[in-house]
Amino acid sequence: MPKNKDEHIALKIHGTKGALFLDIEPNRERLTVKIDGDNIEYDMKGEGALTYSTNPAIDALVSACNGNILDHRSDETNGYKSVQVLDAMYRSMKSQKVEDII
Repeated sequence: MPKNKDEHIALKIHGTKGALFLDIEPNRERLTVKIDGDNIEYDMKGEGALTYSTNPAIDALVSACNGNILDHRSDETNGYKSVQVLDAMYRSMKSQKVEDII
């Protein structure tokens, strides 16, 4: 990461009917959903906007790339919840409605 650039994390999920982009970069967080050629932009200026720090995540990634063992303090519950969120996102894109996380 260049010294003059802030941290940046992006989540991109592509499907047959559209895509979801979550971009967490200081001072320009954004969420975009692309469905059937339409771009839907969501306001990220609410609670939590501009407060996300990526330093721990980047440090952990660099450490893992260097072959170090990480204590990420996460277990199967975190992985399960992540899958639940992704499932709700896919169902929401299909139904074009807000879907509950089951």
